Amino acid sequence: ANKIEVMYGTASFLDEGRIGVESGHQFDMFRFKHAIVASGARPVPVEGQINSLQLFNLEEVPASLVLSGFTSFTLEAAFAYSALGSDVSIVSDGSQQLELDEDIQKEVSRLLKKRKIKHYPGITHLDWSEGDEMAECTFVNARGEEMRLECSHFYSGEKWEGGTTELGVKRIGVLLDEDRFILTDKEGRTEVPAIFAAGDVTGFPFLAVKGIRQGKTAAEAACGIPGETDLTWIPTVIHSDPPLAFAGFTEKEAIEAGYSVKTGLFPLAANGFAALTGSKEGLMKVVLEEETDRLLGAHLLGEGAIELISGAVLGLEMGARDEDFLFPFYPHPGLGEAFLEAVEQTKGLAIHQPPAKKAKQKEGIPKA
Repeated sequence: ANKIEVMYGTASFLDEGRIGVESGHQFDMFRFKHAIVASGARPVPVEGQINSLQLFNLEEVPASLVLSGFTSFTLEAAFAYSALGSDVSIVSDGSQQLELDEDIQKEVSRLLKKRKIKHYPGITHLDWSEGDEMAECTFVNARGEEMRLECSHFYSGEKWEGGTTELGVKRIGVLLDEDRFILTDKEGRTEVPAIFAAGDVTGFPFLAVKGIRQGKTAAEAACGIPGETDLTWIPTVIHSDPPLAFAGFTEKEAIEAGYSVKTGLFPLAANGFAALTGSKEGLMKVVLEEETDRLLGAHLLGEGAIELISGAVLGLEMGARDEDFLFPFYPHPGLGEAFLEAVEQTKGLAIHQPPAKKAKQKEGIPKA
């Protein structure tokens, strides 16, 4: 409908203005004014170990599954396979660690325990071996105890590399990092002015929302339309059970960045719509700057989190203050009211939970 010609085959750059496409015994050469590379990324194979792509395409439900690393991949797999009947364990040594807000982390840990998903954080000396029928995972837990887990399937977060091996981009001057990801500026332009890159081939984070934005920006730049891709407020969504979505600073990150902050928490159990639909598990949290009431971060765990994070991202992009969220009407009953009451809680105004208790002043210490 948009008069786009699609060609199938294996492509490689011949020079800065020509590309060759091979399909079977046929080879065609095309000249271009601009090119956008969107060839993705791929996991580096490790013998005897399933990778991220295979993890969600197993032909059978694992009897027992050990997941190494606390990441979006392992969380999604843990909740999914646990619901299907697998005995699931997560072991994490901190090298592959999803940085969640502390309050959200506590709630996720509670939900893992409730689902009977065993979680071993802070481990050391992780090793695994493959037997005829079962794999064995050994490690030292946070208390210094040696542990051994047997499992039918073992997954460990693998190394990834950019899908540039056969493209010939390095030969014509496109810069790559040590893992073969293409280096670009905020327009998506490479060191070769006519060549752009977008998506996973540009490196982490591997998020579709990033690739979509980079592709649009690169296409506009090729047409002379100014723009840039800014990942400051990019949202992360995790399809766990319940889902998790966040954007901006965690409370800890905001403090470390020099902000004086205040936070608002609201449990979904106190939301009317969540109660009506039986989706009461979860927590809404907002991080605001103390002096300006500006939103710095939003962390949502529970049904509706993935849809609600869009409003938070819009607020972050606009530099919205608490009143920008407090003034509008919210559909009732609806999960959006939980986000509203998280913001209200920063001012002690949430009507469906008691106001936050103020810390008592210690005797002999003057109030600042």
